[in-house]
Amino acid sequence: MEHSELIILAAGESSRMQRPKALLPFLEKGITFIECIVNTHLSAGIKKITIVTSRKLSCELSLLFPYGNIKIITNTQPQLERMYSVYLGIKEVSNDQYVYIQDCDNPFVPVEVICELYKHRNVADYIVPMFNAKGGHPILLSPRIVKYIKALNQITTEDTLKNHLRSFVRKNVPVNTNSIHTNINTPELFQQSNLAHT
Repeated sequence: MEHSELIILAAGESSRMQRPKALLPFLEKGITFIECIVNTHLSAGIKKITIVTSRKLSCELSLLFPYGNIKIITNTQPQLERMYSVYLGIKEVSNDQYVYIQDCDNPFVPVEVICELYKHRNVADYIVPMFNAKGGHPILLSPRIVKYIKALNQITTEDTLKNHLRSFVRKNVPVNTNSIHTNINTPELFQQSNLAHT
């Protein structure tokens, strides 16, 4: 999968979960959420991955991923919310690359979804997986959007990726799994997903 990279957003406070979502154990595979996400995208053919995280997790993730093709970036201004993490990650992406944006609380997306999005990369500015008429993650951004976000002068607390994407052409791609909708962000959801220790 040439000319594509991945940004994993893992800088949130995880206040509802009460512990870092990136490091939740994915017991089915014997690894953490973020390791599962990384492995899935590597299996899909992604060559370069950027993880944007908090100061609290930066050292731990650097030890977890001591590889040259996986870069750890620290979001030192978490008050600027998710869009600032997207901005920091995209600054690490080459201008000619497509980039997947993936949150760290969903390790369930299969390789097939990632590959299906890539097949449609040339038909719109960004590609969104759809299941039952509802969009999910990851989304795939074109080099045009990469350049646009890199050129932003500043990010404010009101900025959202959704708002920035309104002026670009979107392509919805139907997929056969509701895993694109999953967000494990509370202890209850974690338990319900049968991922917790028993």
